[in-house]
Amino acid sequence: MTEDSQVPEFQIGLAMAGAISAGAYSAGVFDFLVQALEAWEVARADPVLAPAIPNHRAAIKVITGASAGAITGALGAVALAGGIQPTAANTGGTSTQTYKYLLPNLYDAWVVRPQMLSTTGRADFLDTSDLQDGGDVVSALNSEVLISIKDAALKISAIAPPYPYVSSTLDVYLTISNLRGVPYTVSFTGGDYGMMSHGDRVHYRLLGLGSWTSPSAFADSDTMRKLDVKSLLAGGQPSAEWKDYALGAVASGAFPLGLSSREWIAHVDDYQGRNWPLADASYVRERMKPAFPADWEKQRAFPFTAVDGGLINNEPFEFARYCLMQDPGTPNRREGSQADRAVIMIDPFPEPPLFPPDGQPAGDLVSVLMALLPALRTQTQFKPSEVAVAATDGIFSRFLICPHRVPPGGTEEAYSIASGLLGGFGGFLSQAFRDHDYQLGRRNCQKFLKDSFVVHGDNDIVKAWPDAARANEDFRGRDIENKPTFQIIPLFGNAADVVDYPQWPRISEKDFDDLQAAIERRIEKLGAALIAQKGPSWWLRRLMTFGFYWGKKRVFTFVRLTLLADLVRRDQLSEWSFPKSWKRPEATETEIRLVLAALLNPTFDFRNEAGIAKSTGLDVAKVRDILAACQTDKNARFFVWRAPWTDKAGNPVFALASRKPAAIWRVPGLRQLGNWFTAPTIDPPGV
Repeated sequence: MTEDSQVPEFQIGLAMAGAISAGAYSAGVFDFLVQALEAWEVARADPVLAPAIPNHRAAIKVITGASAGAITGALGAVALAGGIQPTAANTGGTSTQTYKYLLPNLYDAWVVRPQMLSTTGRADFLDTSDLQDGGDVVSALNSEVLISIKDAALKISAIAPPYPYVSSTLDVYLTISNLRGVPYTVSFTGGDYGMMSHGDRVHYRLLGLGSWTSPSAFADSDTMRKLDVKSLLAGGQPSAEWKDYALGAVASGAFPLGLSSREWIAHVDDYQGRNWPLADASYVRERMKPAFPADWEKQRAFPFTAVDGGLINNEPFEFARYCLMQDPGTPNRREGSQADRAVIMIDPFPEPPLFPPDGQPAGDLVSVLMALLPALRTQTQFKPSEVAVAATDGIFSRFLICPHRVPPGGTEEAYSIASGLLGGFGGFLSQAFRDHDYQLGRRNCQKFLKDSFVVHGDNDIVKAWPDAARANEDFRGRDIENKPTFQIIPLFGNAADVVDYPQWPRISEKDFDDLQAAIERRIEKLGAALIAQKGPSWWLRRLMTFGFYWGKKRVFTFVRLTLLADLVRRDQLSEWSFPKSWKRPEATETEIRLVLAALLNPTFDFRNEAGIAKSTGLDVAKVRDILAACQTDKNARFFVWRAPWTDKAGNPVFALASRKPAAIWRVPGLRQLGNWFTAPTIDPPGV
C-alpha cells in the first residue's frame, strides 16, 4: 500500500494490557491475527478468488503494550520478522483448524519457557541458582528465566520479506515505571511549579518489517529509537540495539517483588520534545520541560531502575489512538459508515477482582499496607472511558478482545482463562494452562474478526468491494444498529477453519506436591539469603534465623493452602472432581467450589455458615445445604468435618477433613490447653 493508493485502507493499532502469565492469551490473539491477514493476502493473489473477495487493505500501524502486553507486542514483532512458520494442530476433536500456531518464537516465549517448575531441565522461576553466590536478593522468583526467554526470542534464522499488512515504520510503545522519576517544571508568572513523573515509556520504530507506507502525525514527530529488522541478523546475531529493545519489554514486565527490577538506560534527549497523548499536548510540550540538572548534556545517559509498566499505565490505549489520528487531538471517526482506523484493545483479565466483604481490609496498619499495592494496581485497570466506549455498539473506532470461553452450543463458563488464578501468576504453574490460554486467544480472535470487527455497508471500504464480495454472506458480521455489517479482516483458507474449543486444563496432585516442594526450597533459600544480607549483627542474624525456622512451617502451610484453594475454586486440580454417584446439593458446581475454597482459606482454621456465606456471596441456606452434602462421602477430597464444638454464639463450625486437628487435640481438656497456646481462628459468630 502507498499513501496515494486508490484502494481504501483500514488502519489498526494494537493496545495490549498487562496480564502476567495470562499474556499467553494476548500472544494467541496476535498469532491468529497474523494468520488471518496472511491468509487474506494469499487469497488476494489467487486470480480465481481475487475478483470476488474484499479488495480493501487492513494493516497494523502501531503496537503498544504494558507489562506482559509489552513482552507480547515487542517479541511478537520479532517473531514476525523471523517469518511465519505454521505448526500443525493436534488431531482429534471437532476442529478443522490446520494450525496450532504460526509464530513459534512467540509460542515458545509464552507457552514453553515461562514455568514455575521445569520438567525439561531448563531454568524455572523456582530455581535457586540465583541465590547461591551471596548476591543481593532481587526478587521472590528467579528472574533470570525472563532473560533466557528474551535471548531465545531474538534467535531467528532468517529475515522474512516485508509484510504488506504491517507498516514500513511500525511504531512500538512500551510503558515502564521509572522509580527514579523524571523531574518537570512549569513556569508561572509567580514562579515555577515542580512535578515528578514515574510513568515512563519507550518508543521504538521498526523499519522494514512491513511494506505499507502510512504516516503518523503523532509518532513521526515524537522522540524515538529506530531499529532496522535487518540488524536482527547483523553478523549472525541481533545487534546491541535489538537486545536493548527486548530488555525494554522485560523491564515493562518486571512485576514488583515477584520479578526483578531492571536497569534501563535512557538519554536526556529522549525527553526533550516528547509528545504527549493529550488533547492539549501542544501546551504541555511547550510549557512543561524536563528539569534535569543544568550541567547535563542532551546526550548524557540517564540510568534508572525500572519496574512493571502496568503499575502506572496498564493499558496504553491512548498512545495507539493518537498514533492513528490524522490530526492529534481530533478523535478518529467513530461511525460505522466513516470509520477507517481503530484501536483493538487486548485485555486478558475479564474476570472482576474479588469484592471484599464488609470489614475488609481492616483498619490496622498491617492490613492497610497489605491492601495498598493491590488497590493501586487494580486502579490502573479502571479505564471507564476506554472500556465503556469499546463496549458500545455503534462505535467503530475502538474494539476490545477479552477471554470468552463458550463451549459449542453452550453458555459462558464461570472462568475463561486458566492463568487467572493467583492474581495472574497461576499460568506459570503448568504449561497446559498457558497452552489453553494461547489457543483460547486464537479462538476468540477468530470469533472477533468474524462477528465484531466490522463496519457498515455504506462505508467507503465496503462500497469499493466487488459486487460478488458484498453479496457473500461469509463476509458479513452481526447486525449493529439494525444495519448489516461487513468484516474488516475477512477470513480465508486456513483462517476460516474453526479453531477448536480448548479443554479446561488441570494438574494432578503429584504435580501440585512437586510444586509445593520446589516452593518450600525456594522460600528456605530466600529466607537464608535475606538474613545473611540484611541482618545487622551476628546476634540479630542468629535471632532472625531462629524466628524464620520456627515460623517457616506456618509459611509453607499458608502458601500450600492458598494455592490449593484457588486450584479447587477454579476446578484445576484433577483429584478434586465430583463423582457422578455423589448426591449433589441444589447448587451449581461453581457455588460448591466457592464453599470448598472458603474452607481451604488459610486465614481460618474453622468456618461457620455465616462466615462462609459472607465470603462467597451465597445465602446461608445454600451454604448449609452444600456443607451437609459434603459430609456424606468420607473418602472424597471434599469431605467436610463438623467440629464437636461451636463458635462463641453456639453455631456449628466446619473444616475440611484434611484440615481437622490431630486426634490428641480433639480430646476435651487437651483441646483447651492447646487453644491457650495457639487459639484457632474462627469466623466471628453471627457475621
